[in-house]
Amino acid sequence: MRRALALLVALASGCAGAGPGTDAGAVASGSANAGAVANADPDAGAVADAGRRAPPSDPSASYAEPGPFAVDTIDLSLEDPARGRMIPVRLRVPRPCEASARRPLVLFSHGLGGSRAGGAAWGVHWAGHGFPVAHLQHPGSDESLWRGRGFGLESLRAGMTAAQYGARLDDVRVAADRLAGLAATRPGLGCVDASRLGMAGHSFGAATTLAVAGQWLPATGGRGPGPWAREPRV
Repeated sequence: MRRALALLVALASGCAGAGPGTDAGAVASGSANAGAVANADPDAGAVADAGRRAPPSDPSASYAEPGPFAVDTIDLSLEDPARGRMIPVRLRVPRPCEASARRPLVLFSHGLGGSRAGGAAWGVHWAGHGFPVAHLQHPGSDESLWRGRGFGLESLRAGMTAAQYGARLDDVRVAADRLAGLAATRPGLGCVDASRLGMAGHSFGAATTLAVAGQWLPATGGRGPGPWAREPRV
């Protein structure tokens, strides 16, 4: 399993441009949203993203190709009562997604001004190989910064704060916890194993990813210096 995750990470070593509503997603730094798959109404439930292919005899040898699984997309809003915060999530799961085939959950964190639509091409690809993927949207550093005002430095400035950075780190933990609960109770999510996490992101999302993975951080808010943001499930 660790070898499989390492191979997936290796696939994300390129780089692409980003703009309003898109994300050149990354595993610490790399590409993602080129040729993003269009989804249905954000609250329309499950949407098939890809057709089923015959499973390869050696899956580890074919991660550069589209995976064997059809992919369903489910949009959710995860509540964090402690912060009075709702976290929009776009979940992509292989079909079928059964408890008999649990796989590590991959989290994707968008860049400044992005949304849960970011990293779509990567998410579809990973889920097509059997890995459930949750694209997180971070309120306060997401597309709400520029929607209706135009995409630019001035509109994005409010999201470039230590407070928003900390909010993103908390979003990762809360989303993983909530998704673990849903996987145990909601039909069609049985394959989601939120006790084992992969993490990827673009730009501000890459910084979020590095912190969650154990990057050494300066002292802040009575914490550190040290890897104080590390998430042990990653």
